[in-house]
Amino acid sequence: TSTRDEAFFDLNLTVQGNKTIYESFDRYLEVEMLDGDNKYRAEGYEELQDAKRGVKFSTLPPVLQLHLKRFEFDYVRCVNVKINDRLEFPGELDLRNYVEKSSGNEVYTLHSVLVHVGDVHAGHYYVYIRPFAENNQWYKFDDETVTRVNEKEAIDENFGSPTPRKLSNAYMLQYVRKDKAMSLLKKVEAEDVPKTLEERILLDAEEEENRRRERDDFHLFMDVAFVREESLLSHTGVDLIPWDSAERLERRLIRKSMSFRELAELVTGHLALDSHQTLRVWRLCQRQNGTIRPDRLLTYDDADVPLSKLSGLGAELQLLVQTVPKSAVEAMETDEVLIFFKVFAPKPLPVLVCIGSLACTRSATVKHSIQQLMKLKSVPRELAVAVQAGNITVFEEDTPPPIKPIDIEQTHDELGLGTGDIVVIQLPPSVLLHSLPPSILEKRSTPLQGMHQVKTASDYFTYLRNRIHVEFRDLQKPAEKGIMLELLKTDTYGQTRKALSHALGVGSDPDKIRLYPFDIVTNGPRQDSLSLVQLNSRGDSLENMLEMDYRPGGYATMESKIFWYERIDYDLEEFEKKEEVRITWRYDCGMYIQGASTAIAETEDRWMRTKVLSVLVPFHTSTYEDVTKEMKKKLGIPSEIPVRVVEVKSSYVCRIVPLSELVPHIVHLPSTGAQLDYELRAEPDVLDDMDRHHLGRGEYSWVSILHIPRGNYLGSRGYFGDPFLLPVKAEGEKVGVLRERIRKKVRVKEEEFDNWALFAITGSSADALDDVEATWSVGSDEIGSTSLAIEHTRRVPPKRTYGLMKYDKPLMIKS
Repeated sequence: TSTRDEAFFDLNLTVQGNKTIYESFDRYLEVEMLDGDNKYRAEGYEELQDAKRGVKFSTLPPVLQLHLKRFEFDYVRCVNVKINDRLEFPGELDLRNYVEKSSGNEVYTLHSVLVHVGDVHAGHYYVYIRPFAENNQWYKFDDETVTRVNEKEAIDENFGSPTPRKLSNAYMLQYVRKDKAMSLLKKVEAEDVPKTLEERILLDAEEEENRRRERDDFHLFMDVAFVREESLLSHTGVDLIPWDSAERLERRLIRKSMSFRELAELVTGHLALDSHQTLRVWRLCQRQNGTIRPDRLLTYDDADVPLSKLSGLGAELQLLVQTVPKSAVEAMETDEVLIFFKVFAPKPLPVLVCIGSLACTRSATVKHSIQQLMKLKSVPRELAVAVQAGNITVFEEDTPPPIKPIDIEQTHDELGLGTGDIVVIQLPPSVLLHSLPPSILEKRSTPLQGMHQVKTASDYFTYLRNRIHVEFRDLQKPAEKGIMLELLKTDTYGQTRKALSHALGVGSDPDKIRLYPFDIVTNGPRQDSLSLVQLNSRGDSLENMLEMDYRPGGYATMESKIFWYERIDYDLEEFEKKEEVRITWRYDCGMYIQGASTAIAETEDRWMRTKVLSVLVPFHTSTYEDVTKEMKKKLGIPSEIPVRVVEVKSSYVCRIVPLSELVPHIVHLPSTGAQLDYELRAEPDVLDDMDRHHLGRGEYSWVSILHIPRGNYLGSRGYFGDPFLLPVKAEGEKVGVLRERIRKKVRVKEEEFDNWALFAITGSSADALDDVEATWSVGSDEIGSTSLAIEHTRRVPPKRTYGLMKYDKPLMIKS
C-alpha cells in the first residue's frame, strides 16, 4: 500500500451518467482496478502487479471550487462534444460523508454558478453570484450588465437538459463552508481593497482610455519601415530587400503630417549614430514586375515635405538607409544612378550574395563601374582577381526572365540600367569562393539534395524562384511528421518520386511509390492518389500536383505543402490499366481487441498477419473471387484456405460479399471524406475447433459482434474497433453460453469480461441481455439486421482519422 498527500485547487466532476452532484462525488471516489494491460509497477516487485487505485479526502478547503466536465472527447466520433445532461446541485452541500475523518463542518453553501451557453465550438459565459451570506439575493453578471435574479433562475434553471434547445448550463460551482460564510462573504469596505488592486484598476482605466484615443486617431498616423544597407550585404536570395530584417517604427510616433526632417532625426536616434555619421535615405517603391527597389534619394529639398506625400498611394513608407561619414557625404549628380552588385559562385557550393552599391555615371560603361566596385571593402578577393583577369560573366537581375546577359562594354544608358537595378557577376567554376563572411558561408547548402546540377547563375536563379519545401508523410502513419525535401515547382511526378525514393534509402523503387495530395475537406490525405491521366491533362508539374487539393490559393498555404506516400507492390503505370481493389486481410477475423487483457502471440508467417493491400484485377470482368485469388498469391496464403469477403462501415458489418459478384468500376473523383470509414475485409471462411464442437451438425447463422463504449451508445449509434462474425445456432443459444463463446473469441480474462455488458442490437434499439439463462436467437439470416454488442471501455484512443467531422479546436471563451 502506498499513499501520498496532494493539494488541489478545484475538483473535476463527471456530468455524463450522473443525476446529482452527490453521484458525481461517488464516481470521483470510485476505486479503479489496475489489471490486464493496465497493471501497476510496485516497488519491490519485478513483475507488474494487480492493484487498486483511488482517492480519499482528508480535508476540504473553506472555499470549494467544482468544475463540471461539460466538455469531453467522444472516442466514437473522434470529436469534442458538450455534455448538456441534467446534473442537479443543491444550495446547501453536505460532504461530511465524503471526508475520511470528518470534523462535522464539511457543510457548504452555494456562492456562485458559472454558466456556459453554446456548444463546443463557440459560446458565452456569465455568472450568478450570491455576494452576501446574510440574505439569499442572487445577481447575474453578464459582461457589463448586472441584474437581480431569484434563486430558481440562478440554481434550478442551470442544471442542464439534453434537449437541443437548452444549451445553457452550469460549468463551474463555487461553494463556501457554512461556518466560514459570514467571515468570507462579509461586506467589503474601502480599507479592505488592497492598494495594489486599486492602482491596477486605475491603470487599466488609463490604458483603455489610451487605446480609445489611438483608435480615434488611427487615421492620422502611418507606418514606416526601413532596411539598413548592412542587411543587403547579408542577403542571399533574389531581389534586393530582405524584409525579414526590416525595422519598423511605432505607428503612434509617426504622424502623416510629420516632415521628412523630423523622421530623419527620429531614425538617427533609433540607430544611435555618433556625431561623425549621418544618413543617406532612399525611398523604395514597388515596380510593375513586383520587385521593391530604390527609386530616388531623399535630399534637403525634401526636408519639409510631409510624409503623406512621400509615401504616395502606399500604406507604408519604405526606406533604404545608408550610414555614411559626414565628411564623405556627396550629393548625387543628375546623371548618376545607384546600381547594386551581386556575385554568384557555383563552387564549392552555390552562393549568391550582394556585395554593395555604387553611384554610376549613366555614360560610363558597366566594365568601368565594375572596376570602381573593386575598391569596396566588401568585395571578395577571388572576385577582384577574376575581374582583373577578365574571367567573369555579367547579367542583369530582372523578372521575368530571372536574369539576362549584358555586354559590359556598353554604357548604363545603352543597357537601360537605372537606380535600383541589380548587376550579377558570375565567377567561373574553376574559382572557389571562400573569402565571404562566416554568416554567409553558413547559409550555403547543396540545392535539391544534389539531384540537380547548378552550374550557372541562370540555373541558380531558376532554382531560387522555383524551389519549394514539401513534406512527405507515410500513409500508414498519416498524422506523424515525415521527410522534408527541397524540390522545384517544375519537377514532374516522376522526378518527385525519384527524389523521395532517394531520401527513403536503399530498397526504395520510385516506380513503386504513389502520392496522395492534401484534402481540405478531411484535413488529411485525399482518398484517391495522384493519377497519371489527371497530370497529363493538367500539366505534369509539382506546382499542379500541389494545387490538386481543390481550393483557392492551393499550395500557397503551409498545410497543403504535404504529400502522403504509399509503397505499392505494382509498377505505378499498372494502376492506370487495371481496377484497384483496396482490401484488408484479417487472419484473426477482427477478433483481437487492442488494449484489452489478451495474449495473442506474434507470428512469423506473413499471411497470418493483418495486412492492408491493393489488388489489381482487369476492368469490368473481374469478380471478388479473382480479387481473393490475387490477394492469396501476393500474401502467400495457402490455396486450400477458403476466404470470405465482408464490407465493414463505421465498425459495423454491412454484408458478406458473394465471391461471384462483379467488382464495380470506381471512378476516381475528388474525395469528400465520406468513405474514409469504409473497409473491404477478407478473412478465413472456416469454423475453428471450438465452433465445430459447439455447433455439431446443426444449422447456424452468422451474427455480427460489435463494440460499443460505456454510456455512449444510446442516441449516438456509435461503434468502435473491429467487428467480427460469430456462428450462432439457428434455434438460439443461452445468453451465458454466448457470453463465454464471445469471451474466448476475443481472448479476454474472465474477471475483466464479467464487467462487460452484452446487448442485442436491432435497428436503432439496444436491449440488454442480463439473464444468462435466457435463450437468444437471431431471428433473421440477413447480416446486420440483428447484431450483438459488447459494451466496454475503449482502452486505446483511436488513431488519428481524417473525416468530415474533425474538430480539434480548443474551447474558446468569448464575451
